[in-house]
Amino acid sequence: MSRMPQSRTLPNAERREGVDLMTRPQRSVAQRPRLQPSRKPCGSTRRDSTMSTSRSAGPRHLSVQRARCRWVAGLLAVSAWFCAPASGDGFESLDIATRLIEENPTELVQLEAMFGVFQREWMDGVHSPMARAFGDGPLERVELWRRDFDLHHDDPADPNPSLGEWSVVFRDACPQIHGLLEETLGPPARSFYELPYGVLAYRSASVERCTLAWYLSEPKQVPFPSVLETAALQTALIRLLSKRVTRSRIEQLFGPLEFDAGWNEDRIERPTWSLTYRPTGAEDPDRVALSFARSLPATDGLLAALGFKRPVVMSTDVHMHTRKLVNLPRFTDPRIRGRRIRVGLADVGLEPIEIESEWLPPSPVWQAEEPQIVRIDLIKDRRRR
Repeated sequence: MSRMPQSRTLPNAERREGVDLMTRPQRSVAQRPRLQPSRKPCGSTRRDSTMSTSRSAGPRHLSVQRARCRWVAGLLAVSAWFCAPASGDGFESLDIATRLIEENPTELVQLEAMFGVFQREWMDGVHSPMARAFGDGPLERVELWRRDFDLHHDDPADPNPSLGEWSVVFRDACPQIHGLLEETLGPPARSFYELPYGVLAYRSASVERCTLAWYLSEPKQVPFPSVLETAALQTALIRLLSKRVTRSRIEQLFGPLEFDAGWNEDRIERPTWSLTYRPTGAEDPDRVALSFARSLPATDGLLAALGFKRPVVMSTDVHMHTRKLVNLPRFTDPRIRGRRIRVGLADVGLEPIEIESEWLPPSPVWQAEEPQIVRIDLIKDRRRR
């Protein structure tokens, strides 16, 4: 994979001293060091599917666009001063948001120059960001995810790795930050604002708390299924498991299977779930897998149809980060009608428990009040009878 183009650097004094944006003294606009030219003029609303990185605009055009961006930020800052509560004036939040838009940081060194050194947060899950939390001030938290970082092994040798995404949580000036995005980047496309590299999203839970999130590649938008769609999917699974699993019954309950040449398997694709079937064209499958982009609630009826009588949750896979449902007392997958059932769960709503059993648990054990299923595998049982 080719590296991204070299990012711009901060002024020499700040780069040499490692200035922290949250601790440096506030300066007026006249005293603030000039930024290097942007990859794309701030305020440009041109959109194209290729995200062109050419620099066709001249220096004069860049300076005019930058002045417009700063002019918009200034107007919004004045508005924030008149309208903000007594806890803060919003100037610093707008300054941070403006720099994020102008500099379009894509590498670790750029964000550390703005916010200070990030620390690795080893979470009990697959996603483990580098983060920095702020006790007070305009920011609550900054998180970033490296694009080329191996979570389970050593950090990459590159001291300045490229980023896959980052997010900045603000404590104030949210309406002004949203207005800055609209004025400088134009209306969003599919809820994202386009930048020279990646896309920017604005999320706000309230007037006093909002998030700017950047992604190198636009994340897939997964709709939330309705209550009726969820119930219909649960019912179809229960009916499928009530008898022998065959190709004709799957197509009757879920729809026609289509051949996927890339994976050499048959497949059904839906907005919130997918089904894969192997071997292709066979009436009696070796493996059927259902994956849910939005987790499927496991009702008592669905758990019973899957063969769970005394279910608990344990870890699995080589790094023990995947959660799956197993049966007590032997911590095994259920087997029904000649198939082994493997059920993967989302790592939410799990409570650790102590189990008294003659069988040693292979990992810590949890209990889920409302299990959220993310994957179901129906595997032909080839054990000797």
